[in-house]
This record gives sequence, C-alpha cells and structure tokens, in this order.
Amino acid sequence: MEKKLKERYLWVDVLKFLGIFYIFLGHFGEFGGKFYSFVFQFHVALFFFASGFFFKDEPNKSFWSFAKEKFIKIMIPYFIFTFLHFVLYIIQNDLEIRTILGWIPWILKGIRNTVPAGSVWFLPCLFVMQLLYFIINRILKKKSIILIFCIVLYYCALFLLPKNPIIYPSMFWNFDTALVYIVYFAIGNILFKYITNFDYKKLKLVPKIFFVVLSIVLLGFTTLIFFEGKSVFGSFLVINMRYTFDLFVTLLIIIFHCIVAYLLKNIKIFQEIGQETLYLCCNEQIIRMVILSLLTLVNINLNLANPLITICYTIILLIIGHKFFVPLSQKILKSVEKIFI
Repeated sequence: MEKKLKERYLWVDVLKFLGIFYIFLGHFGEFGGKFYSFVFQFHVALFFFASGFFFKDEPNKSFWSFAKEKFIKIMIPYFIFTFLHFVLYIIQNDLEIRTILGWIPWILKGIRNTVPAGSVWFLPCLFVMQLLYFIINRILKKKSIILIFCIVLYYCALFLLPKNPIIYPSMFWNFDTALVYIVYFAIGNILFKYITNFDYKKLKLVPKIFFVVLSIVLLGFTTLIFFEGKSVFGSFLVINMRYTFDLFVTLLIIIFHCIVAYLLKNIKIFQEIGQETLYLCCNEQIIRMVILSLLTLVNINLNLANPLITICYTIILLIIGHKFFVPLSQKILKSVEKIFI
C-alpha cells in the first residue's frame, strides 16, 4: 500500500523539482535570459499551490498542536539555515559587529527581500499561511466557501493594504504576502483529490482527446507568455482587471506544469530532487557561495555567457545540493528536532 501511494504522487515530486529548478534559475537574474521574467510570473505561486496538496485538518488536533508541529517542520529550518548562511555571509564579506547586529532584526522578521538568505523568506510565509488556512478551514468548513474567502483575501491584500505585497512586502513573517498567495494554496488543496488519481491510460477516447488538446493549448499559451510576457494581452485589459488576469494566467501556467510533471514522473533524479525542495530552498544561497568560492580557489572564472550555460550551471548546483548539502542538512535538522519533540 505504501509503495502504491508513493507511485501515485511521483508527479508531485517532479512538479516540485520544476519549481525548485525555476527558483534557482530565476535568482540568476538577467543571466537567465527570457527565463528570468518568465519564472517570476508563477514559480512562487506554483510552490504554494503544491503546498496545499497535503494540508489536512485533523478534527481532534487543536490549533496550538498544529502550530507547534508546523513551527518545528517549517520555522526551525528557517532559523537554522538562515543562521548558517549568515555566518558564511559574515565571513565572506568580513562584516563589522555593528553591521551584524543590524541584520538580526531583519532575520527575525523574515520579510521577503530583506533577509540575507534570499529563498528562505518562503518558509515563514508558508508557516503563516498554514495557520491562517487552518483557522479559515475550521470556521468555514465548506471548500467552495473557503475558496471564495481566499479569493477575497487576494483582492483585499492587493487593493486595500497600504503597500502592494507582491512589490513591497513589509509585514512580519510575510503575512501580507501570505494573504495574496493563499488563494493558490486553497486551489491546490481543493483540486488535489480530483487530480491525484489521474491515469491517462485508463481514460476513454474522448477524455484522452480532451487531455491532448488541453496540453497543446496550454503549451502554446505558456510559450506565448514565455516569449512575450503577460503584456501581450495588455491592450485588452483595464487596470482593475489586471490582478484577475494575473491569477488566471498563473493558474494556467501551473496546470501546464502539472501536465509536464505527469509526463516526466518516471525520471528518478527529478523525483529525488523534488522530494528535497525544503532542504534545497534553505541551502540555495549557501550552495552558491560555497561553489563559487571553490571555483575561485582553483582559479576558475564563472562566466554565464548565455541562458543555456546558466541552465546547465543551475542543474549542476541542484545535483551538488542533492548529493552533498541535502544529506548534511537532514542530519542537522534531525538533531535539532529531537530537542523539540
């Protein structure tokens, strides 16, 4: 039964692999060419969407019990790996004590774009989102009403908050950002039971044709967004429709990547890396710093001359992280978790 369950969700691991690949690639900025602007249109939403898959509200579990469990699984890694990265950052840049002390409040706040380890802002945001969704789920109960409420939160965050959370995040542990992305978490949580048992081979002819046509249409749509961006539709939109359009486009791209993940689900290395996204997310900046320092030590000048080289280097970083950094990270976290459990 356990083996069957694992096989059923292999596509989810591959979906998370695609997500972490895009995160690593996107953080190379303009060295990624068109991928730079493309991935930032959906990769964060994709991870929150996938995070919603396995949310379960156990009726007998109290809020505080749930919060403690999620704090250990999400926030402990945040603090550990932010600290480790910060130590390397201090050594690399030979920081003064005054500068070091100035960073500490920002690390505690965990606000996106302000922590020294860029990717880890996702963790406090996910922690807040899990708690918020737990409360919403307990109060509203019905999935359709929960989704509507999360959509309302999406628009309230974008239109009513003093600062746009997507552009100017400012709240402790990214609470404002969680209000925006919780709609993707809710959609992932609601859709998962309908898509988890999907098996193309068992479909009848008409559903098979529909799946193929849908895949082709989404491929074309995603390709258009890749080359032209969302602005290609700009002339058809008024400003107040922008966020609705963004939500719609992002969901279509995510669905396309779910199909891609399903098609690639039997590639073992993708499965393995996809199962380690927490550790790779926590270690991204550490991996970059260590590898770049080692290359400099042997007098190798890294030249990301074009997007293909950047993609190859991204894959190399993921494999190195998978082979060396993840096993070490798992041992560190297990040792720390024993203190809290």
